[in-house]
Amino acid sequence: GIHYGTSIPMADLKDRFGYLNNIGAKTEFLSRKNWYYRLSANYHFGTQVNEDVLSNLRTSTGNIIGNDKRFADIFMRGRLWHVTFGFGKLFPFTARGKTGILVNAGVGFISHKVRVQDDSQSVPQVLDFNLPGYDRLTAGLVTQQQIGIYSNEAARGVGVKYYLLMELNQGFTEGLRTFNYSTNTSEKGQRRFDLLPCFKAGILLPIGVYEPGKEYFY
Repeated sequence: GIHYGTSIPMADLKDRFGYLNNIGAKTEFLSRKNWYYRLSANYHFGTQVNEDVLSNLRTSTGNIIGNDKRFADIFMRGRLWHVTFGFGKLFPFTARGKTGILVNAGVGFISHKVRVQDDSQSVPQVLDFNLPGYDRLTAGLVTQQQIGIYSNEAARGVGVKYYLLMELNQGFTEGLRTFNYSTNTSEKGQRRFDLLPCFKAGILLPIGVYEPGKEYFY
C-alpha cells in the first residue's frame, strides 16, 4: 500500500510543529479469516515550526545576518518519521467480501527534528558540526491505532483496492541532543508525550498466491 495523508500535532508535539503532510508505504497480509498484519513506514513534513530554534541568532528585527553581511535565506522545516508493526482484523460488509471496517493497533519507533535550511550558505552556526545544537532531534517508542474503510477484493477482480484510515500515534519520546544553543539548556533524557492524529488515503497493490488449476483427463 502507498498513501498520502494529513497530520495535526498535539500534546508536546504541537509546541514544536504545526500542520504536517504525510506520505508512506506498507506491506501487509490479510488472512482468509480476515486477520490483518502490516509493516508500515511514514514520513511527515511541513513548513510550520512553532519553536524558534534560531532565536539566539536573530537581530532585534527578527532577521539573521550571514557572513556576507546580508540577511540570510534561512528556514525551519518540520520532519518526522515512524516505522510500526501492526495487527488487527477486517470486519467485512458481506460474508465473503474483503471490503469493510479495518481495526488494528501497532507499535514501533518514532523520531522527529527541526530541519534548518540555509539557502544562502552564509551562516556557519547552522552548518556541519554545529547543526545538532539547533535541530532538537527527538526519538522514542510509538504506539498506534487505526480504524477506517478498507477494500481488498480478490486480486484478480476488477476495481481499485483502497483504504481510508483515521490514525492516532502516541510517541513516548525524549530529546537526544546534549545542548541546545538557542536556549543554553539540554533536553537530553527529558521525557515527552508527542500525540499525532492523522488521516490517510491510499491504494493497494495486491500480490496474490494461488493454487494451480486442476487438470482433467479423458
